[in-house]
Amino acid sequence: MCTKTDFTELDYINVLYGAVKDELTEKRLSHVVSVAKTAYRICCELKLSESDTKKTVTAAFLHDITKEKTTEEHMALCQKYGIELTENELRSPSVLHQMTGAPYAKEKLPLMVDDDVCGMISKHCTGGGGMTLCEKIVFLSDYIEPERRHEACKTLNDFYFNKRNGENIEKHLDKAVLLAYDNTVRNLKNKGAFIHPLTFIGFEEQKQTVDRKVI
Repeated sequence: MCTKTDFTELDYINVLYGAVKDELTEKRLSHVVSVAKTAYRICCELKLSESDTKKTVTAAFLHDITKEKTTEEHMALCQKYGIELTENELRSPSVLHQMTGAPYAKEKLPLMVDDDVCGMISKHCTGGGGMTLCEKIVFLSDYIEPERRHEACKTLNDFYFNKRNGENIEKHLDKAVLLAYDNTVRNLKNKGAFIHPLTFIGFEEQKQTVDRKVI
């Protein structure tokens, strides 16, 4: 079970930091550390097992490992890893890093990155159907980490951490994930940007999840 050990005392943090520090700018590196800290806090509140917590923090730390690569570099990684891009990915290059990030992280840290961690990395941006609890934690942590400056992100951070009011914590998490989907869809629509179908799938499924969960 996750204990309230200080984040910096986790024995695997230095390994993760070393894996991403040369891949990212200082600003992006600060973001991934903040996402990992947020994910760890949520894992502890949910009393997840030590194993699930480690996997979730690992995915949170590595989720943007290929974020700053060029489109050409992403294309080369897709070819290397046998990733077949659909028209949807080609229309939304900003999500390529969740596709290349999982196998790239696994190549760099094969002993730490398993299929569960890959799943969390590969859904952190678009979301999608059938998300596990840990995948939802990384998805939400990326959205609400405290360094985010967008007002919707700050509002959702406050909602999740300060507005539970005794509600079942997993249902509260699901409500926050639903709001993250809703904000994302609204923002992309307002900008006239393409919305990946996986986001719509995850959004609709999350609505059903919240509707059927009991307090």
